[in-house]
Amino acid sequence: MRDQYNKEMLPIFNIENIDEHKWRRFLALSRKISRIEIDCGLSRASLGNIEFAKQTFNGEPFSQLQTVTLKIWYGYGDCSASGLAIVTVPSLTSVYFWYEDRGPRDVPSLAWVNKNLPAAAPNITQFGFRGWSYTELDLSRYSALKYIEVRAKYVRPHFWEALASCRLLTKVLLKDCRDIAEWIEEWRADYVQFPALCTFKIRGGNPRTTLKLMLRSRMPMLERLVWDSWTGSGGQHAKNLMVPHLKTYSPRLNVDVLYASSNVDDDGFTDSDEVCW
Repeated sequence: MRDQYNKEMLPIFNIENIDEHKWRRFLALSRKISRIEIDCGLSRASLGNIEFAKQTFNGEPFSQLQTVTLKIWYGYGDCSASGLAIVTVPSLTSVYFWYEDRGPRDVPSLAWVNKNLPAAAPNITQFGFRGWSYTELDLSRYSALKYIEVRAKYVRPHFWEALASCRLLTKVLLKDCRDIAEWIEEWRADYVQFPALCTFKIRGGNPRTTLKLMLRSRMPMLERLVWDSWTGSGGQHAKNLMVPHLKTYSPRLNVDVLYASSNVDDDGFTDSDEVCW
């Protein structure tokens, strides 16, 4: 059996020459799509053929697209991300990156995403990341961002600081975070200010890491804190240290009442076994 990450296994979709009839049919079909998942790359020739058809026959595909999920293959970030070129449209509001990596040294280069996505899709309000790929994105360029979901073993200080620069950010979901990657880079500021953050949810991970992030953060608008790792000695200790900080810097949050909520929140998040302050 071949290595699942072998280059020969990388799915590359090839688009041959496009005539006007095929292009019109493609436009009509693509305009009915609001959500799409990309799990393959596009060859340079394919991208060239699509661009030629756009210029020759006119029309933009996927004009009603709102949500894109991109699966990035291990070791081939640039090639996998090439599939974004055809679906980066102004109507796009939600983008999710899935990357099964093996650590920070395996991060794909997402230069194309950094350069083109903010300008071509200025209305992005939601981001989701799995793996280390998120660390290379310049979040400060996404001025409309309101919600972000990060599932990764580590959080880098510069990412957390950049996240705070999203002035409209109201909701953050952090999953399975075990540590802060301070061995890669140092904090540039004593604390990080989140001016609009109202809801912060932490799923799994290390309670000590959650505590360190919270003590580094100022969330004056925070009204809802969801944390499913507060039980046990480590979580209880972190909670005891966190409460005074929250009382000082998150005055809207009721830290005196611990309660359980339903699986589906009134804010649209779907989580199970939720425990909230």
